[in-house]
Amino acid sequence: MGVHEYLVLIRLRSAAYELLSTDQSVTQIALHCGFSDSNYFKDAFKKKFGLTPRDYRRSHAG
Repeated sequence: MGVHEYLVLIRLRSAAYELLSTDQSVTQIALHCGFSDSNYFKDAFKKKFGLTPRDYRRSHAG
């Protein structure tokens, strides 16, 4: 795994935590975690977790 891939992984894990622990919008979380493009964030998140950020939040709501 390269440095860029590792950095994206850390950012995605942080975003996943924030999706479940805050009520911030998906866009706010993406920006806070270092993603400047919300579409790239959505695509990278779905590739890693198998769900869009919004669906991930809904599926883990409890």
